[in-house]
Amino acid sequence: MQRVELTSAQAVRDFERRENARLKSVKEQKLEREDSAFRPLKRAKREALKSQMQNFSGPGRKFAEFAMKKSDERPSLSRQAQAYDPGFHVQAFSFDSSNRLPHNDVDSDFKDKR
Repeated sequence: MQRVELTSAQAVRDFERRENARLKSVKEQKLEREDSAFRPLKRAKREALKSQMQNFSGPGRKFAEFAMKKSDERPSLSRQAQAYDPGFHVQAFSFDSSNRLPHNDVDSDFKDKR
């Protein structure tokens, strides 16, 4: 943890931007490590399936080909990393009645069941 003093709204927004970029970078590195770790395993399993497909019936072979095609169409981990939004924000500057849940709003007279 590092203490950061935010003295203006611009400083808060800059801090949020930096933290979002840092968190996104961490996520990209994690997904890249996972991708590189699973790539050889996926390749080996794909080769094993292709060799077993020679013994499959017609519908079984079609199903296996369909499953491989669907697997290829799934978004890659790098694409998932690009779409990832950490959503980091400083609540004091980002929470107002337009994005706050009704039961968290002080003015709503919401009574929690207890």
